[in-house]
Amino acid sequence: MRLTVIASFLERKTGIERENEMLLNKLINDDEIEKITLISPVGFDQIKDEYLKNKKVEFLVKLNFRKIPTVIEIVNNSDICLITNVRPTAIPVHLFKSKRVKTVQVVHDIIPWLYPRFFPFISGLTYKTFKLLIKNKPDLYIVHSEHTKSDLVRYWGIDPKKIVKVCYGSFVKPVLPRENFGSKKILFVSTIEPRKGIDKLLDAFLIVKKEIPKAQLIIVGKVGWKAKHIFEKIHKFVDLKIGVDYLGYISDEDLMKLYSEVDVLVYPSVYEGFGVPPLEAMACGCPVAVSNVSSIPEVVGDAGVYFNPLDVNDIAGTLIRILKDDELKIEMSKRGIERAKMFNWDKCLDEFISVLKSLIKN
Repeated sequence: MRLTVIASFLERKTGIERENEMLLNKLINDDEIEKITLISPVGFDQIKDEYLKNKKVEFLVKLNFRKIPTVIEIVNNSDICLITNVRPTAIPVHLFKSKRVKTVQVVHDIIPWLYPRFFPFISGLTYKTFKLLIKNKPDLYIVHSEHTKSDLVRYWGIDPKKIVKVCYGSFVKPVLPRENFGSKKILFVSTIEPRKGIDKLLDAFLIVKKEIPKAQLIIVGKVGWKAKHIFEKIHKFVDLKIGVDYLGYISDEDLMKLYSEVDVLVYPSVYEGFGVPPLEAMACGCPVAVSNVSSIPEVVGDAGVYFNPLDVNDIAGTLIRILKDDELKIEMSKRGIERAKMFNWDKCLDEFISVLKSLIKN
């Protein structure tokens, strides 16, 4: 089987880039896959050397519209073209590739279509174009949650038979439950963007601080789009010296250390196609307080405590309750670890590759 994979590979990974790298590793080691051609909008300067030097892998660096004819030619020499995100430069592939070639489109979510105000203009336009012109072109869609599947069926009219759910996994292997709580530290992990709910979280922290003077808020994540006013607010809170720290993007090792130290991870996002940070935190035995919206309850189940991400008082009240109750945190740690065991990367990637192979066999 010959694959063309259109995907991004970055050193500062979000859940998408982490999945791309782990999937590539799995594909390389599959005996039924003869050749993998990688096409990336961001290049390969941050991809591991072991992949760059693998004889099974070929590269076309920096996908752009000028290279579309070359990309179409490469795709047409493949059995399957896997596109791991909805990107403008991938749209011509769906329009002009040979009918012989099967296309698999991964859709992590359709938030840029539902809430274009959270994204750059080009992102919203891409999803609108996809919905109007491309939605019926892929042979198969892969999503990571039932919620995203429902969105595709409800808003784009995709046949549910063309949609397969393959969950994310946690790159963290579940540990033993924690009992060491009492730091009064709250952790936020995500890209700094409007939809992630940081604005309201900061306001909620002021309420928490009045009730629990020792409370601290640690913010981790790289800066995303439309984040100027949020970034300014974060630094304003840091400068007030009231217990808010911004660490930026940190290594996996440092992140795991934080998960094992803080009392709770808070995830106030207003919309997600999955929600990787709560899964990582649960695997580390860290209690999680999360939004009660979109796909997040699918990930967290009964292991976390929920709040309305649009209600500052609800966010604050939830955090105060958790910070004050060590027995609750111990119970949440146990539940979180059991929940995280349900999301195994190897199992998820095996399912992903089985889906690809089934297209050829059918």
